[in-house]
Amino acid sequence: DAFLAHHGSAYPSCGVDTPFYRACERYHGIVARWVDAYCARYYPEGVAADDEAVAFLEQIMLTTSQSTVASYGLQLGAAFAASRGRPLRMRRLLVCFLTRFIELVTLGHEQVGAVQVYAQDASFASFSWKKGDLCGTKEAAMQGATLMCLTSSITPTLMPGDDSTFEQHDWSFLYPPPPGQQSAADAADLKALNRTFQEELAAMARDLDAEMAAAPAKAFPDNMGSCTVNPRYMECAVSI
Repeated sequence: DAFLAHHGSAYPSCGVDTPFYRACERYHGIVARWVDAYCARYYPEGVAADDEAVAFLEQIMLTTSQSTVASYGLQLGAAFAASRGRPLRMRRLLVCFLTRFIELVTLGHEQVGAVQVYAQDASFASFSWKKGDLCGTKEAAMQGATLMCLTSSITPTLMPGDDSTFEQHDWSFLYPPPPGQQSAADAADLKALNRTFQEELAAMARDLDAEMAAAPAKAFPDNMGSCTVNPRYMECAVSI
């Protein structure tokens, strides 16, 4: 219960109030509401023991407990054990995990932007260009070229840009209607869930744009804004 109750933003403020942490908390709420709405529609009675989602969570729990995020894996494991035989609690656990996964992909990985910009700076840390050198080595050039080849693919943006529309970002077709919910009205409901998600992202983006514009006239720490949490610049996939 403690895991579920305290499962908030991937970047909790820990008592420090800054534009970055406030934006992270707001973004977490937007994603969590969207995920919860979808999961509630697909698992209205909760996640039963024989649902594929249980095996999915168990696999994630086992792999994370052996990785660099072992502490999270252990917490997830304890919460998973406490959720067995409790479908509604298991659904809450699924919502928590999916929310965190989306946050780490969109907000956590380089925060915002694409890796292509780093290719313009040969002194970027991953290129191993030694401090004081006037030029990089051939090995550093090959490493940089290889890194860009593997990670610079353009991925879809999280929300529509200035030159696109919601219809171009309507992902409801990716989620087939649950059994027994095959009508046109059900399909419209799924589309409405995604539209609400996009509208909330757009409202957050507008607010952060205004914050950034007003930031220079404010006192620390509000004078820095929080452009790195602006969903306008986030991508919904990681190219690796």
